[in-house]
Amino acid sequence: MRRTKRILSAVLAAALLCAAAAPAAQAQGDLIAADVSGYLNMELGGGWHALYFDEETNPAKAFEPASMAGVFSQQTIDQALGALKKLNFDAAVTTLIDALRAFVWPVRMDENGESVAKNISADGNMYKAIQGDTVRFGWDWRLSPIRNAARLNDYIQWLRAQRPGDPALEKINFHGMSGSGPVLMAYLAEYGLKDVGSLWVDITMHNGTSMFGEIAKRKIMLNVEAIAKSDAIGFNELINYDISFLQPLLRILYESGLLDATERTAKLFLNPLIDRIDKEVVTPMFFMMPHLWSYVPAKDFAAAKKAQLGGDPRYAKLVKQIDDYHTKVQLRVDELLLDAAQHVKVGVWAGYGLPLLPLGANAAVQGDFQVDTAYASLGAAAAPYGSAFPSCYEQAQGGCGHDHISPDRLIDASACLLPEQTWFALGKPHSPEYSYSGWYEWFLETPNPTVHSSAEYPQFVKTVTVAKSGANGYKGEYVPLVVQPKEETLLDKLKAALLWILEHWRRLIRLAFFWVR
Repeated sequence: MRRTKRILSAVLAAALLCAAAAPAAQAQGDLIAADVSGYLNMELGGGWHALYFDEETNPAKAFEPASMAGVFSQQTIDQALGALKKLNFDAAVTTLIDALRAFVWPVRMDENGESVAKNISADGNMYKAIQGDTVRFGWDWRLSPIRNAARLNDYIQWLRAQRPGDPALEKINFHGMSGSGPVLMAYLAEYGLKDVGSLWVDITMHNGTSMFGEIAKRKIMLNVEAIAKSDAIGFNELINYDISFLQPLLRILYESGLLDATERTAKLFLNPLIDRIDKEVVTPMFFMMPHLWSYVPAKDFAAAKKAQLGGDPRYAKLVKQIDDYHTKVQLRVDELLLDAAQHVKVGVWAGYGLPLLPLGANAAVQGDFQVDTAYASLGAAAAPYGSAFPSCYEQAQGGCGHDHISPDRLIDASACLLPEQTWFALGKPHSPEYSYSGWYEWFLETPNPTVHSSAEYPQFVKTVTVAKSGANGYKGEYVPLVVQPKEETLLDKLKAALLWILEHWRRLIRLAFFWVR
């Protein structure tokens, strides 16, 4: 079946080469080797951005992510702490739940997956005229990716109607970031490549994230391994507070098994409270939003749907929306991108070296605090978090003639869907960027850009600085990743032996608390 599809794709590409619609238009198959920087750049930002009421009736914002800090006002914190001092855990959680509900309430969705408030958009003025060579498409992170893809297509046609015959609009350079990955994949599934000049897939959640899968399955737990092994610098930037002095202590407590014992004992008290948050906030506030289901990995989808919706007929229309995306898009992501890479420039960007947020059993994996490296990169093999591939490890796909193992031996990119077009940044917290020190510009201008095309833009780079960029982002500076070989000393061998003993000791500790789920 796959061979047949590839043959059909080749025939279609040949037809496009021979029968271009107009002399000025570039044949689709030539775009891989072309300078496409003259085409319009279309940015699809990450999710969780501001949502607006209809400007004509209410200019106020319906949702402002920056106001999240206001949810936990001093009054809310004082009330919660007052309840905790009295050991009234239920009252403390009620205080927090009320604050969270008030934050999301204006943009809530109903049981059909439709906005309760009908006058909300993702941008105060979604249809904006082109200024310069880039436009930013405002998408509603609550709606199904398929519906947002339809809006994206409408926007492209609207832009062309404003500037008929403009050669810059013959094709579009799509730059998908973070949560917009599913929208971009839905666009490819619904509208194909006819308007695509290039695709830059930037730390996107097109395959979901283990963290969200665990939340969706109602298996929220504190992952002490992810906390103990987390990169101190990256974690400090994430919470905006220096905890580096705690890292050695946390690692000792983890390796001794004490953190496991503490976490499992605490769950006896926390599970009822977590269940309340699940049922009163997570499900009614967030899992009525069809788009958020696209963040659930395919392997977790059935279990998550059962846990959140339970086959309740009230959710039939919502289920129809999320099932449509799952079957028409999510299960076809590899097929869509593999086909795209045969016709247009495709670049994939992923982060590694950081765990996921410590909210589930699978948080201690290579990632960028939010997305697993394996998911963002479309299949990279990653060493267990906190360790590297052994010296005897050989890359998964050895017949390509290229070495795709990272110098630190943490990532095997040969297992990716597109190993020649997938780049990795070590140590950068999850956040899209709009410039990669000229990286994106180089990608657009270079014929057949691959990870081997330029020593300046290698497959693996290291984040040497991480700095805040605005309210919701980070800026990173990168250098090629180089690891100097180190000879294993007797001390290294003793340390490895001690860690092996402690690892098995932790297993005994966990078995001793088997009665805590």
